Amino acid sequence: MRYQEFEPLPALRRWFASIWVFEVPPDVEALPHAIPLTGGVILGMNLKGGVPVCFGPRLQPLRTVVHGGDQYAGVHLWPGVHRAWLGRASPPLREVVRPLADLVDPCWVVRFGQALQAAFLHEWTAEGLAELGRILLARTPPGAPDDAVMAAMLRVLEADGRDPVGGLAAAVGLSPATLRRRFRAELELSPKELARIRRVRASATDAVAGGHWAGIAAGRGFSDQAHLVREFQELLGRSPESFRAHGNQIQHRLLKR
Repeated sequence: MRYQEFEPLPALRRWFASIWVFEVPPDVEALPHAIPLTGGVILGMNLKGGVPVCFGPRLQPLRTVVHGGDQYAGVHLWPGVHRAWLGRASPPLREVVRPLADLVDPCWVVRFGQALQAAFLHEWTAEGLAELGRILLARTPPGAPDDAVMAAMLRVLEADGRDPVGGLAAAVGLSPATLRRRFRAELELSPKELARIRRVRASATDAVAGGHWAGIAAGRGFSDQAHLVREFQELLGRSPESFRAHGNQIQHRLLKR
């Protein structure tokens, strides 16, 4: 199996963290798959007959079953931008999976799906990625993200979830209560919840890279190894060792995020 991420066009980087593709070799039998959470919305589709789908922010494990020959692709939105990108009137998306055409212009969704298919067929060359970028740019965002919340969100990501809420609030010039309220309004997650997601995601990356669990727990800010185990079970639906064994079956090519 192979998972790759690509940079979006510069004009899109305020909205999109990455373009991604996940491929399953034909000889793989039905296999349970756990998708590490990002804290943001994921737009994606099965390129073999699927339609674009929107995966909302979540804390519940995002689990599926993949089959030999499956090909998936899509985009990751930064945490906190989906309400502005979809429109303020969009429904709550926390823990929700919906067809993208339920949320935005269905004609644009068709073009988006076609651009994903074409980029895949062109093996994610610069030309294919540029065309996908033009399709994304064609849907002008109806609003703007909350700048203070975006600054706090980026600090959570950069610190891999280690900054306390008080420090985040002071850094962006808000009170802790105001930051929590505005953060939840934009992300549909609290600062603490995004920090949990980021800490587990960083730990999962460490694990696939071969780190020792005790060292990962200490280095990523868990109180102890048992705390790390609980967080993996709650956010990924797998034990750490089970996640590592599955992750080691996947060739990863990740952007630094």
